[in-house]
Amino acid sequence: MRFCLVGVGILFYVLCIFAEVKLSGDVDDMTLVMDQNPYVITDDVVIPPGKKLVISRGCIILFKPFTGITVSGSLLIQGDPEKPVVFTTENDNKFNHVSPQFPNPFDWNGILINANATEVIMSNFIVKYSVYGVKSYKGDIVIENGVFSNNGQSNLTIKETMKNVADGIPYSYQEEPSINISFKMQDTDSQQVGQQPELKDQPVSKPKKQRSPDAWRNPTAIGAMGAGGVCLVMSGIYMVKAYDYDNKYHNTAGTAMESNKKRRNSSATYSTVSFIPAVLLAGGGVTFYFWNKKQKNKVSVVPLTGDYNGIACNVVF
Repeated sequence: MRFCLVGVGILFYVLCIFAEVKLSGDVDDMTLVMDQNPYVITDDVVIPPGKKLVISRGCIILFKPFTGITVSGSLLIQGDPEKPVVFTTENDNKFNHVSPQFPNPFDWNGILINANATEVIMSNFIVKYSVYGVKSYKGDIVIENGVFSNNGQSNLTIKETMKNVADGIPYSYQEEPSINISFKMQDTDSQQVGQQPELKDQPVSKPKKQRSPDAWRNPTAIGAMGAGGVCLVMSGIYMVKAYDYDNKYHNTAGTAMESNKKRRNSSATYSTVSFIPAVLLAGGGVTFYFWNKKQKNKVSVVPLTGDYNGIACNVVF
């Protein structure tokens, strides 16, 4: 009787040790706990959109050949450094002591994360002996201290990019946040970050006139020529007066001495007045000619300033 009780106790102990929970197909909101280890995946496990699978610390998930996990909802793996969550083949005799075979790469498919997955956070876990380890078409996932070893094709692939993950070395991944660029124009303080700015016409400021050091030559030359013209008219008037004086005293009874004196005065005035316009006209004409010639050969420098797409520009042609 005693031996029967001992035999029953041993059998019960063995059954408790090697008891397993089988999983397959679509899962509803579910939480796996360490107390029910091991979990055996007999067919593909699918997390549908809007559903969540939580795997607690210390859970051991064993996969039969050609099986895996497909995520379209939420997957939360909550292992810790002392008790990580393990994903491995059912042939792994470290976790399945009654396995008749040795574990090998390609023994099971892996964990596939679709682009429409809601939330994926995987912390402190181990993936062994699969085909592709973890393959995610969603970039916004979080991996913390994931250990990959003895996988067939790859350890970790994200958005069709194979990550350089060494076997047996903890690996972490989190997508880098995008950078928003702020476009800000003048008089648009209310512009929000990331929005395309509204382009506005900028007022064009009238450039200030700068007088060249040679600018005096043109008006001076014109003034000289005008003064020369006036003097030329005056010389003509004095010439007519001299002629009148000559006729007057030549045809009257005036003395010859007075006639000669008037004639000499008129001639002197005529000569002086004639010389002045000649000098002014010549000087003004020469100055005006060379000033215009210099202006034709001079290259204008026009600064252009503005604000284009928030960048101040100052271009000189």
